[in-house]
Amino acid sequence: MMSTTERDDSARSPRLEGRVRVDEQTRRLASRLEPGDIAVIDHPDIDRSTAQALIAAQPVAVLNAAPSQTGRHKVLGPDMLVDAGILLFDDLGEDVMTLREGDIIEIIDGTIRRGDDVIADARLFAAELRSESVEAESVRTQVVSFAAAIEEFLKTEGDVLVRGRGIPQVTPSIEDKIVLLVMDSEDSAAQLKRLKRWIRDTHPVVIGVDSGADVARAAHLKPEIIVGNMDVVSEKSLRSGAQLVVPQKRDGTAPGKERLDRMGIDYSTIEMSGNGEDVATVIAAHSRVSSIVTVGAHHTLDDFVDQGRGAMAPSFFARLLGADLLISAESVAATHRPRISSGLVVLLACVVLATCGVAFWSTPLGHDAFTVFTSFFADLLNLSSSSSGGAAG
Repeated sequence: MMSTTERDDSARSPRLEGRVRVDEQTRRLASRLEPGDIAVIDHPDIDRSTAQALIAAQPVAVLNAAPSQTGRHKVLGPDMLVDAGILLFDDLGEDVMTLREGDIIEIIDGTIRRGDDVIADARLFAAELRSESVEAESVRTQVVSFAAAIEEFLKTEGDVLVRGRGIPQVTPSIEDKIVLLVMDSEDSAAQLKRLKRWIRDTHPVVIGVDSGADVARAAHLKPEIIVGNMDVVSEKSLRSGAQLVVPQKRDGTAPGKERLDRMGIDYSTIEMSGNGEDVATVIAAHSRVSSIVTVGAHHTLDDFVDQGRGAMAPSFFARLLGADLLISAESVAATHRPRISSGLVVLLACVVLATCGVAFWSTPLGHDAFTVFTSFFADLLNLSSSSSGGAAG
């Protein structure tokens, strides 16, 4: 590992040296980060899922050209990075994006240096202190903003959501089947482990969301459908034969589409905003599945607000469309009772019969019956032997 970190007692003047990885798409960058690298991003308002992807990659530091928390709404990502022990240098400006992939940089004396060149001031992220009333006002403002965006969202994407127009056809059909929706979250692996017996009993259709496809494969499950950003999915998963669905936003961006074109892999597109989970939920609901079990999903108020105005409407309406179909992995694990296999039933019946036989034999009546029974078979065996001897003579 090339990176080394030193801090003084106050943790305000970190010294750092390491190799940088640079990409404006943070999730794509996270897929190629190695432990000890320094991530260079341009990502205002870092959300939970982005922070989780970075934490899983274990960089020693993150340099963000943009404010990690703009103050427009509450976000969860910056605090998650800091709590994970990753140094977060914040609002560094566009100059930091001039760093090239593989550059070795130093952070020393409050500056970011590449050799003798000073790239930017090293500004550590400082969480904004908010009172409960200010926090509540921030949430209220964000929810009001979401309400104002509903009309515009339904006007542009109502046909997809309400009528299912443009939904890719799933082959083979998953109608009336149980769907297991796997996201890449810090608790996904543990949830899949708790669902192991349920999965064995029900054989659900596995849908991987973004790099959740790799999480599913690591749990020895084969995703039949993969939905989301194909830039963060491993090549092995992309070539596994699963049906690939790439969401395309209104501005034409479709993360991972160019990669699939280069690889020569077939895929479908769906014009819908929102994250991969939202898109997968809409596809499953319009495919008339019997239920959707979610692994690694987070749906608290903080998570809802964390997405920002642009993603709140798709998330809200996707869950509204899913309605009673949606079940959390925790609920399934808490209520599922494993089925008893037919082999186990036969074995149990044999044990019961054997136990009853031993109990009956131990009684005088049973002992007499057993003596008569064995004598009968002994006579029958002797008769058979005598007949065989006579015929031979």
